[in-house]
Amino acid sequence: MKIRNYTTQIPWSKTVFEIEQLLTKYGATKVMKHYHGDGRIEALFFEINGLAYRLPANSAKCTELLQKEYPKKKKQLIKEQSERIVWRVIKDWIDAQMSLIHIGQVELQEIFLPYATDGHSTLYQKLKESNYAGLLTTETEIKQSVKLERDEK
Repeated sequence: MKIRNYTTQIPWSKTVFEIEQLLTKYGATKVMKHYHGDGRIEALFFEINGLAYRLPANSAKCTELLQKEYPKKKKQLIKEQSERIVWRVIKDWIDAQMSLIHIGQVELQEIFLPYATDGHSTLYQKLKESNYAGLLTTETEIKQSVKLERDEK
């Protein structure tokens, strides 16, 4: 399976700017970048309706994948391409999610809740660290929950 946007030549910095524009278009009041020591952005933080979110960009994983697919290409070129790809895919994902919100298919929290942050870690990271403690884990619990929801209506 081909990687989405694998041929993009759009600089990652331009894509990050486009992401900022998308987020502000849909109500973000704050957007902040968290940089690696080498000048690359590792995450975008943004705030909408008083909730803060952290969207990570893990270009190292993309680099690993590209190196397997193109072992003869120079590592630096692959690393640079990975940055472009990762940010472009994130931008496309945000655009699609915001479109779903715009047409009333989902609420913002349904999409971004795993990325909600207290400034240190995301909700997803906290749930993962706790081995998802407190979430429904058995089929019986799920059926009981669905039944309760129906009874409330």
